[in-house]
Formats: sequence, structure tokens, C-alpha cells
Amino acid sequence: MRYELHPPIHETHYNTATFAPDYSANIGGQAVNGAVIVSNSQAVSAASADFLNAIAPTPLLTASQAGIPTGLRYTDTTDWGPRIGFAWQPYRNGKTVVRGGWGRFIESPLGFSLVAGWPCTQLCGHLQSGLPIRWRDAPALLRQSI
Repeated sequence: MRYELHPPIHETHYNTATFAPDYSANIGGQAVNGAVIVSNSQAVSAASADFLNAIAPTPLLTASQAGIPTGLRYTDTTDWGPRIGFAWQPYRNGKTVVRGGWGRFIESPLGFSLVAGWPCTQLCGHLQSGLPIRWRDAPALLRQSI
């Protein structure tokens, strides 16, 4: 048996956000479905006016307002990953071996896999350089990438 724990990413510069599609509210007489959620009030204060205008009227909520952990997702502690494998040498001559296996793999999407489908020029240059990208700068980078 194998046990893997995938805790949320701990980002110290407030560069992460998530989207809650099940959020609904009436804002200024307009029905709004969905909300962008950030870890805390420091992340809200770091949001650029361009970002907020780009997502309007979608609200920007803190994790506590949305009722989720500050890591922006729950950690599943029940991820057991059973695996089994075999190797069979049918002729005992050391030349032919049949191998196989089965397993339950639990992975969480991280980092570059989340943006792998986006058009890449400016944004991918930042990602490949290893420089941090502040989520408040993402709209400008995306506009340059398209």
C-alpha cells in the first residue's frame, strides 16, 4: 500500500487564486454567478485595478468569506494508492520478460500543467525563467501572450 498526501501550495506572496463557480449573488441589481477567491485580505489589497475591472462584476472574496481554507482547497487525507506489479520470464533464458502492473494514482494539478493550454509568448517566458508571477499581473501577461 502507498499513501500520498498532497497539501495545498503555500504561497507567501499572495499570487494564487481559485474560482468558485457555485457562488451566486445579486450585485447592483445584476445576478452574478461565480467568484474569485484569494487567500486573505493582503491578497485582496494586492489586486490591481486592471484585474478587478477585467473580472467585474465577479466579486473578489477571501478564503474566510468563502468558507474554505487559506490554501484555497481542502486536503484529502484518505488517498490510499494501492499498486501491484509482476514480472514473468516465460523461457528462463534471460532474454524475454513480461512485465505489468496496476495502480491507483492520486495527483493534483500543479504549476505549469494549469497553463499548458494557454498561448505562450510573454507568459511562458516568465514561467520558464523561474521568475515569480504575481497573479495581479496575469491579465497584462495574458494580453501580451495572445
